[in-house]
Amino acid sequence: MTVDEAARRTRIVIADDTNDIRLMLRIAMGARDDVELVGEATNGVEAIDLAAALRPDLLVLDIGMPKLDGLSALPAIRAASPDTRVVMLTAISTPEHRARAKASGAVAYVEKTTSIRVLVDELLRAAELLDTVLDIVSTPVLRSAGDDYEAPGKARRFVTDALAQWGSHEVRDVTELLVSELVSNVIRHTGTSPEVVVRLAADRVHIEVSDDDPRPPVPRQAADTDTGGRGLALVEALALEWGWSPVGTGKVVWFDLAR
Repeated sequence: MTVDEAARRTRIVIADDTNDIRLMLRIAMGARDDVELVGEATNGVEAIDLAAALRPDLLVLDIGMPKLDGLSALPAIRAASPDTRVVMLTAISTPEHRARAKASGAVAYVEKTTSIRVLVDELLRAAELLDTVLDIVSTPVLRSAGDDYEAPGKARRFVTDALAQWGSHEVRDVTELLVSELVSNVIRHTGTSPEVVVRLAADRVHIEVSDDDPRPPVPRQAADTDTGGRGLALVEALALEWGWSPVGTGKVVWFDLAR
């Protein structure tokens, strides 16, 4: 790598108290030539110190951290390094958090449920450090699909309406099928009320189904005579990518479909 190429690399600091998140980002960034991970922090105090010492181009800031949380540390980070762009990385996004982060100088929010394969790109795009802007359309949220037999149908209609609103019909049938299966799994196995989120990007549809049960989802092979139980197997077979993350006292299962 030449001196000029090194100078064009985006210098990044990660502040997150979860070892696995830092490890995944470290690996993803290490595979790229356009970014350089220059520091890691495990709490807000360390994040402030690194911002002042390193003046990175981008600081990826988790909200929930010990000693000093991300939102509380944000004003001091902006004061210590005004030219650093701060993107909040979080498992839980609320309007209150977003408003507070924006008021304190964060440029964007990125959720931890984003696929690790595209997470670095999304962080850079959110910070406007990539030329190509991710085409994310406003995010419809179905706060509760109910906790009875009507929930899968309600979730299907919600997804259909969201995709129709965006004029994106190419993956409607598969999206409806997988959302219905995941919502049915929540009702059948957790007894809680699922929530559904739909996001549309330039190259994919991103779906999240969350519930209040912290147990990890386990794909299983259903017998030919079974009337259900194929939800995660179908997700594995049909989705571009899928995964899950613990959120609060429950979890979120997500999948991406290529447009």
